[in-house]
Parts: sequence; C-alpha cells; structure tokens
Amino acid sequence: MGKKEQDFISPRATPSEFAEHVPWHYEMRRPLVGLGDVGSAKTFAVIRGAHLTAKKFFNQDEAVNATLRRPNPGEFFYIVITLSDKEPYDMLVPNIQDGVYAQLPITDLPGADSSWPAAEELFGIIIFDEVTSNPEMLKNVRQMINERKIGNYIVPNGVSFVGTGNRVEDRASSFPLTRDFITAATILDIVPTVEEFLDPEVNTVWQEYGPINPTLALCCNMFADHMFFSTNPPNGADPNTSFNRTRCITAASRMMNHSEFDWSNPVWRQMIRGTMGAQATNTLAGVMSAGDKLVHIERWYGDPQGNREEIREFYLNSKNDAHVKVAFLLFLSKKCKQDVDNFEQCMDLISVFGDEEIKRSFVVTAVSQNNEVRRRPGVAKVITDNKEYNF
Repeated sequence: MGKKEQDFISPRATPSEFAEHVPWHYEMRRPLVGLGDVGSAKTFAVIRGAHLTAKKFFNQDEAVNATLRRPNPGEFFYIVITLSDKEPYDMLVPNIQDGVYAQLPITDLPGADSSWPAAEELFGIIIFDEVTSNPEMLKNVRQMINERKIGNYIVPNGVSFVGTGNRVEDRASSFPLTRDFITAATILDIVPTVEEFLDPEVNTVWQEYGPINPTLALCCNMFADHMFFSTNPPNGADPNTSFNRTRCITAASRMMNHSEFDWSNPVWRQMIRGTMGAQATNTLAGVMSAGDKLVHIERWYGDPQGNREEIREFYLNSKNDAHVKVAFLLFLSKKCKQDVDNFEQCMDLISVFGDEEIKRSFVVTAVSQNNEVRRRPGVAKVITDNKEYNF
C-alpha cells in the first residue's frame, strides 16, 4: 500500500466517550482526531470535550467559544477552523511591508493578532473540522501538529489540537490521512450507538432540543438496521435516499414533536421523507399504520391480569410483526412520559408477554422519554441483566 493509504483500523468511541478523551489529550498536549460518518456528532463531541476540559482543569462551567468572543487571559477556550472551505494561502496570508515579505497567520489562530491575550496566557483547543476534506490544508495542519509552528506563527504552549473528519468509505469527498499524520496523533472512529443516542443521561450531544420523539426512539430501538445504520445502507438501499444520520433523526424528531405535526398530512410526510430518506421513513410509516391493530390496548392497560388471555393471544398472533410491537411499546412509553408512576402498570402489562427483549426495549425507550424511570424499582435489575447496553 502507498504512503497515503489509510490502511489502519482505529479504535471506536461513541460521541460521549470521545468527549471524555479530550481533557486527557489536552493535558498531554497530544493531538486527537475523531473520524466518522456524516452527521454523527463529531464536532459536537469535541466541543463537549472542550467544556469537560474547562471544568476539569480551569474551574469553568464551559469553555469560551473564541469565534464569538476572544477569551480573557487564562480563560480556557476552543475555536473551530473548518478546512473544507480554505486554501493554503488562507492559513498563511502573503504580506509585504516596508519591502519585507512575510506570511501572516489567519487571525483565528490563537495569539495571531492583538485581539488575543498574550501567548503565555492562552489555554485552549484548536478544532480543525473536516481534516480529511482538503489534502493541501492537511499539510499545514500536519506542520502545526509536528513542529508547533507554521511560517512565523508559533503555537502557544497552552494550546492543543483536535481534528474531526469523514472516512474515505463515508462517501463524503474525503481523502485518507497520511502515515506521518496518523503517527503524530491519536486516531479514533466516532460511532454512535442507539442506546447512547436515546439515553438523555448518557447522551449530552444530541438532546439539545429535548428527548427524541418516542415513535422515532422506538423505531431506532427496534429497527436499528433500517434507522441507525452507519456507513452502508441495509439491503443495498440507495445511499442517496437512505440517511442514517443521527443528525437527520434528530431533525425529524423536532418535526414530529411540533405541536401541529400530523402524519395524515402529506406535507409533513414529505418533510420527514426529505429529512430521513426513504428507508427510515418507510419503516416509520409501517409503525404508524400498525397502531390500528391496538384498538383494545387502553382496556388491557387498565387491567393486564384480568385481560391476560386476550393479551397473550394478541402477542402470539403479533410477535412476528415488528411494526405492531413498536406501536405497542410506543403506547406504553407515552404513558411513562406523561407520568413516571405509570411505569409499574406498563411493566405489569409487558410481563404478560413473557418476552425479555420487549421488556428491555420498553425500558430503554421509557428512560429516553422520562429519565425518572431510571430510578423506579425493577429498572436496576433490567439494567444489570443487560450490561451490554449503555443505559
């Protein structure tokens, strides 16, 4: 393989895990790079990591976004420099003054001009976003990482680097990292998981707009291959019409949480289709239509044991219909969202099924909708029995 071939396998980290790497790498001034699919919360994970660093080492609640305002002396900051829209001369601008030629660094580089505090008072992280999008810019970044200088610019001692980018296989016009870059940094793949995505206590990255819509949460949980695939769409689906992206699911969730959302309105369905793609939307449509088969669910919920035989018959007739299962769990998760005290009644109904997978799926989704569920009796045992899931 040639020098520029990215023929290595990097360890995997979820976005929240990647955020925890940032403070340790900052302390060691070790460059850190997170690679992952489009829309997998890479940049948000780094920024979350910057906030963790500010809290751990500088007693700040969060890091200063130096793009919005320059930090005060000694104040921890981060600044995002997106490489996809830059050329090498953007990083070092040619300048002739009094007959002397020099290359001046862009003012976004910490300490590059008078808008920044003195170099010895600068502590922060430069986030190079989309490092795999521009080979020419990567040369500049590599020089800064290896030599801690570029042109006349010297990187302050208190500043470190984190990069993010797509992988070649993500079909995002990305280029492979070179070996000299790889050996100069810690390289991790950022790979979201359904469990972390849905858990508001673990997931500090995506939940900015509130919990994921319960219908979508259940679809992600029960149909991960269709809703939450990473790089290659399932069953050979067209990648141009099938979007896994956590970013896309989050956007669709905001639409479905809108007070005027109406699935029967074709305009809303078109919005969802254009946001998530065909594969995920078809799965969602199947779940929405399956709700018609649950005409007796309110009565079953009111008296699970009294309706035990009818519930068991429904389960045996529907256990191979995943869409009906999701619609059933959706009803119960909404009950928990309304009032956490409904949890035990929901578990009583689920116990009639005698299906541990349904129980686990319900607990994951209920926690995603109401974090108080985590503290209900019985939940601890489900979590203990399913340690492979990130509750």
